[in-house]
Amino acid sequence: MSAVAVTVMMVGGSVVTWLCVSARWRRAHQDLLAKLAGLQDDAARARVHTAQVTHATAEWSAGYKQGCNDMIKAMAAMHGGGADDRPPEDRTHTK
Repeated sequence: MSAVAVTVMMVGGSVVTWLCVSARWRRAHQDLLAKLAGLQDDAARARVHTAQVTHATAEWSAGYKQGCNDMIKAMAAMHGGGADDRPPEDRTHTK
């Protein structure tokens, strides 16, 4: 074979290799972008869920505190004492 034929074969082989690697790179890049978009969607759903849970927890906490205060008032009324309107944290106990 002549040097020109060898050079043409080497260049041709390089071009074919480059085309195959380029196609694989594009597919891998597209797959990564699709996975990234999916992860961003998951993160957005998680942020929404976190906000919902935070809101529900705050509502539950307020309801629990109100229920405790109501129960303290009810117990005081049952035992003949006046109901104190202040929450338990605000009362000072002296002996």
